[in-house]
Amino acid sequence: MPQSTQIDIATLTPVERIALADVLYDSAMQEIDELQHRISPDELAEIDRRIAKLDAGEETLVAWDDAYARLTQGR
Repeated sequence: MPQSTQIDIATLTPVERIALADVLYDSAMQEIDELQHRISPDELAEIDRRIAKLDAGEETLVAWDDAYARLTQGR
């Protein structure tokens, strides 16, 4: 991962902010590409299956706070 740098976005021009967004996007996409190479075809198929069920309205998402509360209830 590239080195972190603090930037005061308010000091950037609109063109510089767009350039920064482009760099951030490219960086994120590179990490996603690298991650995809570490996921097996079976895992990718499972992810695709779950996304398809969400898109079809067959499943609903649960907020992390709600899921965590259910998992830790009674501890």
